[in-house]
Amino acid sequence: MITNLVNNASEQQSSVIDVPDSDYQLNYATVDSVGSGGADFSYAIAGSAPLKGAANCQQGLLGGQVPSTAAQAQLLNATCKLAYGPDPKGTPLPESLAGRLPGWSRDVLLLALGSGIAVAAWRLLRSRRPPSSRGGVHHAPVTSG
Repeated sequence: MITNLVNNASEQQSSVIDVPDSDYQLNYATVDSVGSGGADFSYAIAGSAPLKGAANCQQGLLGGQVPSTAAQAQLLNATCKLAYGPDPKGTPLPESLAGRLPGWSRDVLLLALGSGIAVAAWRLLRSRRPPSSRGGVHHAPVTSG
């Protein structure tokens, strides 16, 4: 829904969207992800002068506080979705990859990374087993005679 609002505003050459179910207008061009789960943004209330806002998308905080109204929660939700995509609690991609990878490719990359780590751990454990437990050739014990 937020994406559609941004697309419609962009077609009208506006950088402001009306946040659903609220009197807030969010300037989507000012939404900037900060750290691993925060966002800074500019907004207005029912056509007021622009205000600066801050969100913590991982903790669900708006201006350092839990939203006290449904409208504030909608503003937080819209801001976090613009800053981090459909999973607002996620970590944004590095700037070098942002916009270049479709959503499914990030999952494939994580799966490949996990598989590589598992294979490396298996090989390490296999190489550290004593020779007698590896199977293969068994030698007769050496005795003095």
